[in-house]
Parts: sequence; C-alpha cells; structure tokens
Amino acid sequence: DDIARGTVSALGVEGYEIINLGGGNEPFSINAMIALFEEELGRKAVIDHQPFHGADMKDTSADVTKARELLGWEAQVAPEEGFRRTVRWHLENVDVVGEMGL
Repeated sequence: DDIARGTVSALGVEGYEIINLGGGNEPFSINAMIALFEEELGRKAVIDHQPFHGADMKDTSADVTKARELLGWEAQVAPEEGFRRTVRWHLENVDVVGEMGL
C-alpha cells in the first residue's frame, strides 16, 4: 500500500530524483521476512545458510526524508503488515501472477 501510494505520488513530481520508500528507520531482517512467509504459507522454509560475504550488508533501513519532503509521503502500514498483504495478494491472484511471469 505504502510503496504503491509513494510511486503514484512520485509520478506527479517534475524532474528526476532518487527517493526511498520504506517503513522508516527500523531494519526488517531477512529472517523476519522468512518467518512471515512461513506463517502466511503454513510451512517451514528450507534455508541454505552461506558464509557471510564482506560485501553483504548486516542491516539496512530506508531514509524516507526526501519522500516526506517532496511527496508529503509517510509510511502508514507497518512493514510486517505490508509484507503479509503482499503475500496474501499473490496467493489470491495466482493466475495474474503467472500471466505476468512473476
């Protein structure tokens, strides 16, 4: 919801800017995403842990200051809820997802 709303808002801005859209300053880990996948799909993920690579980022968060200033945009949906909604949408729209090659 937030990302779609921000993307549509950015279409109305003239010029070219790189704008982050995200849940704010709280990192959302891959392990947390996997746990939500498992919860929504009702099954455990098979995870193949690999050694940490020096170029890998331990954590990250989106600085949404520019989105706030240029678009008046603020995240309204918690990352966990947005992730759940996305998974549910994909499950409910398997035909559309298949046609799109996703």
